[in-house]
Order: sequence, then C-alpha cells, then structure tokens
Amino acid sequence: MEKNDAVDTLIAAMTDSRLPVPVRIGAARGLAHIGSAQVRAELVKVMTNQLSPMDLRAAAAEALGQASA
Repeated sequence: MEKNDAVDTLIAAMTDSRLPVPVRIGAARGLAHIGSAQVRAELVKVMTNQLSPMDLRAAAAEALGQASA
C-alpha cells in the first residue's frame, strides 16, 4: 500500500459514521504526523462538525496540533 492510499484509507475511516467511534479516533490519531494540506483540511472538517462525537472532535484537534507542528 502506498502512502497516499494509506492516508486516503485513514481519512475514509475517520469520516465514516458507520464505524465505531474508537476506530474513527484511531484513524484520526494515525493522521497526526502527516502534515499535508489534505489531511489538515479533513481534520478541521471533523473537528468543527457539530455532529461528530466529542471524543472524535478532540482527537482530531489533537492530531491537527501534531500535524501542524
């Protein structure tokens, strides 16, 4: 699996509301060290989505902080 495929898979897992929240949180944390603009944009989308579970929003915010560092 190439890096872009892995990133796309993690983004898909993080944003798929059919998956359990802990899986989605794990995907968000997996994106923490990838500093691409696409990853940051997806993390911001999840973080600011009022319909996302609070734990997921917090994990996205933490991952965004690490991705931006």
